[in-house]
Amino acid sequence: MRPSHVLASLGLVASLLAGCHRYRGDVEAVCDAEQRTAKQGATKLEQLDRAVLAIGPTLRTPQGKKLAARLMAEGVDPGKLLQAEAGRAGVTSCALADAYLVERERVRWEHDLGQMCAWKVDELAGKKLLTERGSKFLEELRALDEATRRARLYDAAKDAGFAGCAQAKPR
Repeated sequence: MRPSHVLASLGLVASLLAGCHRYRGDVEAVCDAEQRTAKQGATKLEQLDRAVLAIGPTLRTPQGKKLAARLMAEGVDPGKLLQAEAGRAGVTSCALADAYLVERERVRWEHDLGQMCAWKVDELAGKKLLTERGSKFLEELRALDEATRRARLYDAAKDAGFAGCAQAKPR
């Protein structure tokens, strides 16, 4: 191989490595976006989305900008996507992915709790809840007498910030 070909090959490898390093920097910036942006938004999910929107224009690579756009796409689980992308880029921890995953689980738990508040516990038989926590809580409720079940459901609804829970109202 000619020396000029070797040098050209080394230049290509260096360029590819530099591009990978810049993309990794973009992924790290997205992962840290929540700490870099103000806590504006009505919900935690809106705050996380605003962090992605704010960091997007500052990303340096086309792949980084594409990642920011994909995180905001309809039907995408941003936590899972960002967690996977961080792993591919060699980023060991990703606070934004963790925050999205925690928020998703909280929203799903509230959905399950809403189902338990809307229906009688016995009417939920055979229905699929979204979380393991919801399924375990439902099994716990089924094993209780009615007064204790209502009290337990009332406490859970109150902790989740539910204003009213028809099945938890004391008689």
